[in-house]
Amino acid sequence: MSVVPADAQDVFKTVCGGLNLGLKLLFDDCCRCSGGTAVPQVRLYARIRIAPGSGVVSSLLLAGPAPSDELDWEWVGKDTWTAQSMYFVKGQRVDPNAQYFHTPGNVAQDMAAGFHNYAIEVNQDNIKWYINDWLTRTLPKINGVPFPSNAGQARMGIWDGSQTSGWAGTVDWTKAPFITEVEWFKFTPYC
Repeated sequence: MSVVPADAQDVFKTVCGGLNLGLKLLFDDCCRCSGGTAVPQVRLYARIRIAPGSGVVSSLLLAGPAPSDELDWEWVGKDTWTAQSMYFVKGQRVDPNAQYFHTPGNVAQDMAAGFHNYAIEVNQDNIKWYINDWLTRTLPKINGVPFPSNAGQARMGIWDGSQTSGWAGTVDWTKAPFITEVEWFKFTPYC
């Protein structure tokens, strides 16, 4: 497994000056970076160009300690026109289906052809997912319904989804490397 240095603040300081961070999938493994202090209310915001390719999964997420709550943006490289939002509570998927989104106004654009802004915002009463500042999904906190309230550490990565019951496709390693590019990254705690 290839892991970029763990502290996201230090990692992304090196991105200044017009340089992008590239997360590279080379073999049957993953590449990820994580960091920042876990906080209960936060906005995770990044400008990303996803990696194309069957079986290749790019991700931007907030997670907590195991068994983790998790809030995801994921992009499956065999469908670069769609972003997926999902969430987990204590490691269990609450919503059985991912929700699928295009870019603002629900206009399809190839998300691997250029950079787009993605955000996950966690507030006390709801969680919101954004593409290019367009609100795509709101998860309200409802009494009695499991709610991910312990997902406050930033993570992003690229991984081989070949072993996921076929939903991601199979990676063609002759086309490696696969690269997810990050132009910038912001982690803003709401204290």
